[in-house]
Amino acid sequence: MIEDTTFEHLKDLSTYTEYLVLLGCEGKLEDWVKGVAKNLRNEKVAPKGFKIEKALKVTTTGGRVDLVLVFDFNKVDVDKLGMWRLRFGDCSWLSDYVVNYASHHGYAPAYWGLEYDAEETKND
Repeated sequence: MIEDTTFEHLKDLSTYTEYLVLLGCEGKLEDWVKGVAKNLRNEKVAPKGFKIEKALKVTTTGGRVDLVLVFDFNKVDVDKLGMWRLRFGDCSWLSDYVVNYASHHGYAPAYWGLEYDAEETKND
């Protein structure tokens, strides 16, 4: 159910789909997957019987483990999911993750096509 992946693979995925990324998962990763699915059901974000299809594990250069939760967004209330994500705290949409956390995987923001001038940021 949990597969190792690379940041490059996540970047590719983010061009055609959206997933939820949990930041800093420690312990038994299967417990995170089951616990989040149960919480989404309990919070009425997802219907009874909802399960997360799989999770993708990516490790940052600093050793933090992040989990990308793969599930059918058509089976959840996306508005409620957005609010749930904000309340949960340490999670991100995949499309935001590949931009905002590129440096956590050894890439400069410019790698993903962003304008970045290190000298200019020193003056801020």
